[in-house]
Amino acid sequence: MKHFTAEIPAYLPNGYFWIKTILAEFMFLEDRFIFSKHGPAHSVSMGNSNQKLTVPCHFSGGNSIISEVEIVQEEKWQNKHWGNICSNYSHLPYFNYLSPEIEPLFQQSHKRINELHFSIIQYLKYMWRLPAEIQLATNVFPGHLPEKYVSQWHEKFNFSEYLIYPFEKKYILPKAYKASWKFLEININNEEFTKHLSHNVLFLLFNFGTDFPGLVKKYSTIT
Repeated sequence: MKHFTAEIPAYLPNGYFWIKTILAEFMFLEDRFIFSKHGPAHSVSMGNSNQKLTVPCHFSGGNSIISEVEIVQEEKWQNKHWGNICSNYSHLPYFNYLSPEIEPLFQQSHKRINELHFSIIQYLKYMWRLPAEIQLATNVFPGHLPEKYVSQWHEKFNFSEYLIYPFEKKYILPKAYKASWKFLEININNEEFTKHLSHNVLFLLFNFGTDFPGLVKKYSTIT
């Protein structure tokens, strides 16, 4: 394996997540991190409207990891979320063309929040025809997250290059016993394109359509 990368799974993850997925051969979704009721695992911003969509979850306290958190099944949150997505994004150029393919994602039922993440990410990976393999950490490793979790990843997958943003290095490097691989930094070389990357994935899909992976490769460098 050559290009490896990892992220904490999020609900409708933003462009920075997807740039990693587009440029890497393997994306690891680390769902053993502690779940935060204020974090992106179940809540996503709709951008300029300042509106947030939140998946209702059973939250048992500060020690629950993401993979253990269950979705509240009684609430019809999917219909509400899809309605808000339509209200916010129907003006975007690819909405009418692609929304019929996305709407079924909001008709599915999942028990746990990480199952919802994985289903959405895999489907959007298919829509963008991305070759990266994606796996959930809890499908690979039993138990909770060890202190040196980057070393655990390397021992399992034996990658030679880890894709990272410059601002992440200070968090990732201390979690490795030794850097027996290269850190390759991702840089985005277009200011206008960068402005869009904090938006969630549905904004990116409806705004750029199937061209988004090509734009990532056009404006990204790995050093």
